[in-house]
Formats: sequence, structure tokens, C-alpha cells
Amino acid sequence: MHLYFKKSIEFSYSFQLADALRDSVIHPWRIPLLPLNLWQRHCIIQLNKRGRESDTPFLFIIDYEKFSLRDRIQFQPFFNSLQQAELFIIGNEQIEGASYHFTPFNSTNKSKKEWNQDLEKLLKIVIELTKPEKLIFIGQYPYAGIMGVLRDIEPKYNTAWIPRHVKEQTLKERSRKFGRLLEWPEVNLDSHSHKAKNVYLSDDLSDETRELLLRELERVGLNEGTRETSKVQFLTEENEVDIDFEEKQLIVVTILQSEDSPALILSQSPSHMHFYEENNEYFEIQVRLFFDAMSRTDFPGPHNSMVREKAWIDIYSSF
Repeated sequence: MHLYFKKSIEFSYSFQLADALRDSVIHPWRIPLLPLNLWQRHCIIQLNKRGRESDTPFLFIIDYEKFSLRDRIQFQPFFNSLQQAELFIIGNEQIEGASYHFTPFNSTNKSKKEWNQDLEKLLKIVIELTKPEKLIFIGQYPYAGIMGVLRDIEPKYNTAWIPRHVKEQTLKERSRKFGRLLEWPEVNLDSHSHKAKNVYLSDDLSDETRELLLRELERVGLNEGTRETSKVQFLTEENEVDIDFEEKQLIVVTILQSEDSPALILSQSPSHMHFYEENNEYFEIQVRLFFDAMSRTDFPGPHNSMVREKAWIDIYSSF
């Protein structure tokens, strides 16, 4: 059953009665059919209330402008998780896949009242056109325009709010207008990500280079590992790079003598780097900075993004 407005004039009894009487006045020969006409209109009203099967499972209203950079990074898997849904974005940024973009209040010259009136009108038009089964607002504050929609919409239990950075008083006052209050999914990825604890050092590396790399491993608390178990691999131009290294999410560093070395570069991927030993001082700086980054970086495992997407699906499809 799709959402509908209980105060929709077209599907109110007063409108249908007045329209039936007007029709009888214009066409007097239909007066004997007035009872049947009224019964048919009653059926139309009830059919609209019950609704038909919705072609749009979800309408998401997203206050994207209020998201922090961290919020947006955490929110990205949400977009990847969607299949059939209408996206109504409040924000200046154009989001790929969104059907509707609404300019935030601070980017207009309107009064708050005018802005909220426009928001409510547009949302009601979108709901009438798309007939979604469920409405979910994701953001910090449900604006007056959204609250106006909630006052008129049915069934109420098919509406929800996923709050973010919300004040306790706002949550208390406004959450009761929604059918459900859902939680932003804070995903624990400890079992789905891998710290770069093991680093593989090729046997073909020079003794001097190997000693430098081992010192850096010890300095940042990482371990030397096998090629099969290490997310980070230091190779020479004699070593073949795994053709599936990007799919396996490996970080590969090929160490060359100079920029003129006849190495085969299989990929321009940022996951495949090339360090040159020709300038020893610069080479040592590169290695040091690299290991500093490795010591504080989590490398996602192959199922990381799927876990995040599933977390969003579990949240918004839970009612």
C-alpha cells in the first residue's frame, strides 16, 4: 500500500459529493443515477485510501547539506545499497541518482516560512506522483515543511526518521510525529578490515635495502610476512606483480634502480607505487613516509563495502 494524504481534496467526501451534485445539475438526466454515482465515488475514496501496490518502495528525504565530511563518507554505502527508491536531496551538491534537489534555506533569499511552504508543496507533489510505500527522513532536523507533510500523510507507521547530530529536545519533540525512529548504522569493521601488520620483502632486494626496510618495520611496529599473507609487498623489477592485486586490495611497491630502469608497469593504479634507489636520501625519505602511513592505515577487506551496504539495508528496511 502506498502513502496517501488523508486531507486530499480530490478524494474527500465533501469534494466528491459536491462534484456529483454539480454533475447532476449540468446533466439532469443523470439525477436518477445519483445514488449509484455517489456509491462509485465512495468506492474511489476507499480505493485511494487502501491504495495499490507501490512501484516505489522508498522515498528518502536527505538533508545532505548538514552532513559533515565524516558523515558523507559513512553515508556513501547508502547510495550503493539502493535499488528502487526516490531520492529527495536537500543540499547544494548535485547527487548522482537523486530525482529531486531542493536548495537549502541558507542558500536562498526566502523567509523560513516561505522556504518551508515551498518544501512542503514540492514534497506533497513528489509523493502524489511517485506513490512511495515508505517515507524516510535522514538528517539532523525535520523542518516545518516536512512536519507539514507528516500531519497529512497516511499510514503514519510507514514513515521513519534516521537522526544525525540531533539535539535531545528536538528528538523528543519531533520523533513522535514519525511512525518509527531508526538509528544511523555505526558499523564495526574490526572483523572486516585488516591492519597492515605484515609486509612482504622480496628475496631479490639488495641487502642494504632490506636492512632499511627491516629497520622501518621495527620502528612502526609492523612485521615481515609471507607474500601470501601480506597486504603490503615490496618487490623488485625481477618480480612479477600479481595481476589481480587491485581486486585483492594489495599495496605493491616496486623498487627500481632509477627512472630509466626497464621495468614492466602493469598498472597505473595508486595501489602500485615505484620507488627509485638512485637518490639514496630521497629514497629513505619515501620509505619513512610510506611506513608512517602504513602504521596508521586500515586496509579494507574484500567484503568491507558489502558490510556497510548491508547495514544500511538492514536499517531502512526494518519496518
